[in-house]
Amino acid sequence: ELKAHFNISSKANSFSFGMIRDNVYIPYDLLSSGEKCLYALALMICIVNNGNSPLKLLLLDDAFDHLDARAIEATFTTLKNIQGIQFIFAGVKDCEAAKDIMVQV
Repeated sequence: ELKAHFNISSKANSFSFGMIRDNVYIPYDLLSSGEKCLYALALMICIVNNGNSPLKLLLLDDAFDHLDARAIEATFTTLKNIQGIQFIFAGVKDCEAAKDIMVQV
């Protein structure tokens, strides 16, 4: 239902980004804090996945502070299907979807 979107202008250093929801463009600045969190996570996954490093690792602290329990569960369910990237999350709330893969320190 949601799509990330980048607007690039012909002017030097002129761009914007956000989401398209229901065929309406929403600039990043107008997204909720939870949507910004998920947008940033998706962007980081894309960058790491397309990088040249043999180690594909994301280390994030308090990445889900602005998400409700349902969104956290859905995010971890999705992350379990991403192959080739290792995730380390610090300060994550309890999440049933991550119980089988989460190691608490």
